[in-house]
Amino acid sequence: MMIFILSALAFGLPEVQSESLSFSDGTIESGGKSLTPKANMGRFIVTLDNDVQGHIREQFNFGEGGINTNFFANKKDAFGENSFTYSADAVASIANNKKLLGKYSISMELLESGLIKFEGVYKSTNPSKLKDRYLVIELPGFMTLQGEYVKDDETMSFDSSAEWSGSQLKGAEIKCFPDAEQKSFTIIPEAVSKIRILKSKMVFSADPSGRISFLIDIQTGKIAENEGELSPNGLDFLKIDKLRLPDYGSGKNLVMNPSFEAGFRYWSYRGFADGAEPLKNAVVYDIDRETSHSGGQSLRIQASRSMILLGTSGLPFVPGETYTLSYWAKATRGSGISLQLDSRSGMADIAPTELVPVGNEWQRYSSAFVPKHKFASYYFRATENGGSGEPGFLWIDDIQIERGKMTEFSAPPVVAQLRSKARGNFLEFGMPSDFRIELHVSPGTRGTVSVSVEDFFFRSIFQNKYAFDADN
Repeated sequence: MMIFILSALAFGLPEVQSESLSFSDGTIESGGKSLTPKANMGRFIVTLDNDVQGHIREQFNFGEGGINTNFFANKKDAFGENSFTYSADAVASIANNKKLLGKYSISMELLESGLIKFEGVYKSTNPSKLKDRYLVIELPGFMTLQGEYVKDDETMSFDSSAEWSGSQLKGAEIKCFPDAEQKSFTIIPEAVSKIRILKSKMVFSADPSGRISFLIDIQTGKIAENEGELSPNGLDFLKIDKLRLPDYGSGKNLVMNPSFEAGFRYWSYRGFADGAEPLKNAVVYDIDRETSHSGGQSLRIQASRSMILLGTSGLPFVPGETYTLSYWAKATRGSGISLQLDSRSGMADIAPTELVPVGNEWQRYSSAFVPKHKFASYYFRATENGGSGEPGFLWIDDIQIERGKMTEFSAPPVVAQLRSKARGNFLEFGMPSDFRIELHVSPGTRGTVSVSVEDFFFRSIFQNKYAFDADN
C-alpha cells in the first residue's frame, strides 16, 4: 500500500494564527484540552490529549455515607459570559433528601489572563453534620499524575504521590505533565488547606471558611503561526493521527474543493455501521463534466431514498461566531426536488436539518449558522417530493462557507488532484496506475507542487518538488 501526499502552494498566501483559548456553552478549550460542565450534576469533564477524559467533582459525607453533589436538591445551572455556576441545597443522602443542610455552589470562570478559576463554596446550617468533604480531579487509572511542585526558587518533582498543606501552598504552582504539551496543566492554589496526589487523583481539602478555590492553566504553549504547518485550532492532526489537513488560511472560503474541479477530494460520505448500503448506490453522487455553474465540473445528486450523505471534510470554526453557507443549485424539474442540509451525526451543532426546494434554473441559496464546536462537516442530499416517475437529479456548485455575511464566491487559489485509471484511485492488484496530477488555478498563477509517496508504515519512498506556471 502506498500513500500519495500532494501539496500545491501558490505564492503570496496569508498566514493565520489560531486562538489559544475558547469558551462556548460552558466549555473551555485549548488545543487538545478542555473543561466541560455536566448539566445539573455539579461536576466537570476534563479532557486531555484530545481523548483522555476525567472528572472534577466534590464529595461530601454527612454521617450517612458519601454523597456526590449531583444528588443534592433544588439544583440549578447558570451560564455567564465566560462562566458557569452550579448551585444546590445539600442533603445528607439520597434516601434522606428532605432535610436541607446548607447551600452549595461550584463555579468555573475563564479569566482575562487565560487562567480558569474553580471555586466550591458550602455554607452549612448545621456544621456538626459535616464529617468529610473534598474536591477531586480524577483522571483514568492508567494516567498516573507526575510533574513538578514549584514555589519561589524551589522545584520538587513528584510521581504518583505527594502532599502539600498550609504555607506550602501559598504562592505555589503544581505543574502536571509539563513535558507533554497536549495533556499538561498547572494548578495554582488560592483557598485550599491541603492538596494530595494519589496516583491518578488530585484531592483538595477546603479551607476553614468552607471554600475550595484554585486556578487551573490549560493553555497550550505553542499556538499555530501558519495553518499549513500546524492544524487549525491548535490541534496537530499530523502528530495525532497522521492526518494532513489543508491550508484553511488560504482564503475566506473554508470549503477546499467548492466547485468539484478536483473531483471528490476533500469530500466524504457520512456512514454508520447500521447504515451500510451496496456500492451500486454510490452513483447517487457523481461528478458532472457537462453541467456546471462555473468551471468545468459540478456535483450531480440523484434524488432518492438512499441514506448516503456526502459532505465536506472537517472544517475549523470559531464557536459562537456567525458563518454563512452559500451555494448554487438547480434541479431537473421546477418543483418537487429539494436539497437536504445536515450536519455531522444529525445534531444541530452546525444548523438544524432543513429542506430547501430547488428550481430548474441556477440560483444561489444561503443560510446563516452559529457553530458550537471547533470542527464540523456539512452534508448534502437530494430528496424527491411526489416524483413524476422519472428519476430526478439536482446539481450543486460553487459552495462557500465563510465567516460573517455572504459575499461573492471565492475559489481557492489552487486545487490539486491525484488521478489514475480507477475511480477514486481504488486500483485493483496488477492494474496499471497511470497516475497524474491535475492542478486547477487561475490563469497566470505560479507556484510549486510537492509530491511525497509513503508506504503503509509511513516510510518515505519518493519525494520531489515541481514548479508550475499556469497558462494565460
